[in-house]
Amino acid sequence: MHALSGAKAASTPDARAAYARLLNVYAPCPVNLKHFEALVSDVDASVKSAYATSGIGEGDRARVEREMFVRCRVPEELMPVVQRLLTGTVAEMMRSGNAGRVRMHDVRWLGLSDDAGTREWGKRWKVDVIRKVEIREGTRLRRCTRCGSVMEDIGPASGVLMLPWLATGQRSCVCGGSWLVADV
Repeated sequence: MHALSGAKAASTPDARAAYARLLNVYAPCPVNLKHFEALVSDVDASVKSAYATSGIGEGDRARVEREMFVRCRVPEELMPVVQRLLTGTVAEMMRSGNAGRVRMHDVRWLGLSDDAGTREWGKRWKVDVIRKVEIREGTRLRRCTRCGSVMEDIGPASGVLMLPWLATGQRSCVCGGSWLVADV
């Protein structure tokens, strides 16, 4: 079930409110959420298939992915997936949606480039690494002791519904590091 249908299917007022907030996060997204969910499923299946075809088992997969993370290079076994993704799947998404919105969408918050606009944006704003939302100034934060990412320190008094995936994010950072409560 995706966020769009989840709001209607939610059985409690708290769950409906959580889905409504989630929908507000996705509303400005330039890609239709259904297309993005299909993309994620396709990439997941393609990666599993590529590993199986090349004879890479679970133990070797961890090594390959660690090396990909450290060296910032896509392994040869995954290149067909990347090529198909960029030349087929993404191109189809662009044709079926609003390509102009995708190309012009502000992605400075991702920190993918080192241009002046991205650096300036990063000085003014912080992004919650778990929820992928801008953090308001004066918000109590947790900072990862390993990678330096931040997230809002969400507790019972915050008024934020503690969904299972958010509770998991409260325990450890996406990199596996521990959180340190810090006012930044």
